[in-house]
Amino acid sequence: MNTEQTIEEKIKKLKKIHSKWHPDARTLISDWEEKLIRLQAKAEWLKHPNTVELRQIAMEQVDLINDILANKEDLVESERKTMFAMKKAHQVYLAVLISNPENEIKGIEQSVDAELINNSDE
Repeated sequence: MNTEQTIEEKIKKLKKIHSKWHPDARTLISDWEEKLIRLQAKAEWLKHPNTVELRQIAMEQVDLINDILANKEDLVESERKTMFAMKKAHQVYLAVLISNPENEIKGIEQSVDAELINNSDE
């Protein structure tokens, strides 16, 4: 497989192969294309300086909450529950900020490569 081609070029080649038939394959290719666009946009967003700063702030907040929970023995039960709820909210927010769309993009590219190999004789 020509690894110098971009994934967009590979998808374009697959579209050409399946242009007259294989409606299921065309649907799959369109799905890959849409997912690729979303993942590339997310990857760019995650690299933006504002997003990097938000990630750092959220991580610091989780660390602060962990310190409070570990070191403040005089917390009443309701305060402790509130701290756990805040920690959970920050972790949910962080999950988006620390995701790695590059791995998913590589997965799509591997699928596209496999489809090109399977259809190289057509």
